[in-house]
Amino acid sequence: MLAGPGKIVSAVRTAGIAMLAFAAGAMVFAVIGRAGNLGGLLGGTRTERSVIEILRTDEMMFLVTTRITTLACVEIHENSLVLGERSGLLLATVRIYYGIDLERLDENSISGTEEGLVIRLPDPGMLDLSVDLSTMRFFDKRSGLQVLSDLVTGRDQELELMAMLDSTACRWASEQGLLPSRDDILLRLNDMAPMLAGYAGVDSLRFE
Repeated sequence: MLAGPGKIVSAVRTAGIAMLAFAAGAMVFAVIGRAGNLGGLLGGTRTERSVIEILRTDEMMFLVTTRITTLACVEIHENSLVLGERSGLLLATVRIYYGIDLERLDENSISGTEEGLVIRLPDPGMLDLSVDLSTMRFFDKRSGLQVLSDLVTGRDQELELMAMLDSTACRWASEQGLLPSRDDILLRLNDMAPMLAGYAGVDSLRFE
């Protein structure tokens, strides 16, 4: 049977990435600011839809707040009395992108008054995980019967291990406290809110 879900070892590097939403926000708020009657405009669903559409453009789809680069190691250990040993190990450098998926915003996420805007963000999560294929190393140890069994059943141990990378890497990063909480992300965004409010021409802007 399968052993544990794998391990992450060595070389951990975390980096806070410049908020992609800042550029998106500047554009959104500039559009709103040019509209003129801000008080009436902010209350309408038409504006909320426009803001959502701008945030959801391909260039602004994701708000990446954290990037983690690490060496991941995942393992499989199986032992059958009939077929013998089937073990494998995969090493690879992976890069985790973590933040807010702006596709999940809807019209209820944005509201406004004459004083400013309130943007309610969805919960953060893993946006993407990329594997540096040039660093990937695969090692296996299988009995002759296990090799034959894999051929007959169409199993591919390397693909099985690669499929484990995403969940293993993200779980490990979470256990190590490397992923920011929702409150951390909101704090970072709201620190920049005065600058973004300036683009919008509103007195206040708040992310929730």
